[in-house]
Amino acid sequence: MFNDSQKQRFLEYASGKYSTENVTNIISLFNKVEPYEIKLNKDVSCFNREDVSNMYSMFRYSSPYVYSSVNSKLNAYTEWCASQLLIPDGCNHYKEFVFADLEKYVNERIQRNRYLSAEEFDVFVERTPNSRDQFLLLCLWEIGKSESFAEIFQMRLDDIDEESGTVQLVTGRIAKVSKRLIDKAKEADGTLLYYQGVSNDIERKLAPSEYIFKRVRSSSNPSDPEKIAFQNVKMVARIVKNLVDKNGVNKGINAATIALSGQICMIRKRSAELGISKCDYVMKYFDELHEQYGVLIPDNPHRYYKKNEAYL
Repeated sequence: MFNDSQKQRFLEYASGKYSTENVTNIISLFNKVEPYEIKLNKDVSCFNREDVSNMYSMFRYSSPYVYSSVNSKLNAYTEWCASQLLIPDGCNHYKEFVFADLEKYVNERIQRNRYLSAEEFDVFVERTPNSRDQFLLLCLWEIGKSESFAEIFQMRLDDIDEESGTVQLVTGRIAKVSKRLIDKAKEADGTLLYYQGVSNDIERKLAPSEYIFKRVRSSSNPSDPEKIAFQNVKMVARIVKNLVDKNGVNKGINAATIALSGQICMIRKRSAELGISKCDYVMKYFDELHEQYGVLIPDNPHRYYKKNEAYL
């Protein structure tokens, strides 16, 4: 336990006030919060509201009542610390959390399920029947989500440099791409049949195009750029929703969460390769992330990290 002697004193006090089971639960809780105390180099009783909130966002409890129980125990410990004059500012920030506050951490856990690990994403792609849709998923994962998905819909085979493993995107960015994406791009570019339906029993023909992503033949395909952009957004939403429904994946998954899942995977991989923390990678190498994904806040890595910290 962090700050062991102080916590042992509290446990002696608690033993005469709480049941044995309750004391055992407090010990378990002290062990659970220890990594956060070590990270911040201060006792959990001295956490400010932001510290407490960040810690709770990392817990994976499925009920707000569990969070309420945890907060109650930490509140009792902090009250004792305050009575012993052990808190520099004398404030017990656990008192500031009401039940409605604690409910949001359960929602964040559900939100976390909207993001795919690399292994889950691989299975998702493998279960996707059409090479065109597999290409779409791989692009979202590896290069991200541009405005109206133009970087994906306007990608040609000639834009890909196999030797360097990069692609020149229509927006001007040059992003790295995997051999898997390159192979799938070739396959999708050479395929003009598309299967859909409950059991993929409906065969549709795709229209020939200079672009890798081929559209289903239709007389209603618009020519106006604004209408095309609107159609692109609707098309991607529909494709991903259909794939999610077929594959039994969490219903909250969409194009944006697939793109962010890819970013999270890159952050984990690169930070491990460099032997640094995920936070340090985002702060020091944010230009890599921006170049690969064109993230929307290129000048604010701190804001990006705080927004996505719970999922890293």
